[in-house]
Amino acid sequence: MPDIFVSNSQSNTVSELNGLGQGFFNDQTPRIFDVGTDPGPLFVGNFDGRAGLDLVTVNAGSNDLTLLSNFAIRLDISTGGLLPVAAATGDYNKDGIGDLLVTNNGSGGRWGFQGGTGSSLRSSSIFTPARCASVRTPVKR
Repeated sequence: MPDIFVSNSQSNTVSELNGLGQGFFNDQTPRIFDVGTDPGPLFVGNFDGRAGLDLVTVNAGSNDLTLLSNFAIRLDISTGGLLPVAAATGDYNKDGIGDLLVTNNGSGGRWGFQGGTGSSLRSSSIFTPARCASVRTPVKR
């Protein structure tokens, strides 16, 4: 069953609501993850190259990303600017590991984070602010 993840900016957490089937989710006993301050957009994918899925949140209040490798090992990563508010994910460098593009509203910058091995997302020269402007994520309709 698919699950739903909800970012909670008041408690600085993410809740995982397990799918019960037929469009229902368990909101009585959610799994709770502590993340950075004022989380907004969140992504589930493979961002560290290890087996299993990871959770990444974009945290406007702490100006960082929280990576939960395999939903366990926490790593906070600066976004390189102020008030990150939006992000897009994809395998932009075609290495089979998810990457993130982040927009910082407070400083107006765009930064790229290349997925890698060893519980990491790292700012990359492949994704300099000028080059991030030319990366487009396809819109599914």
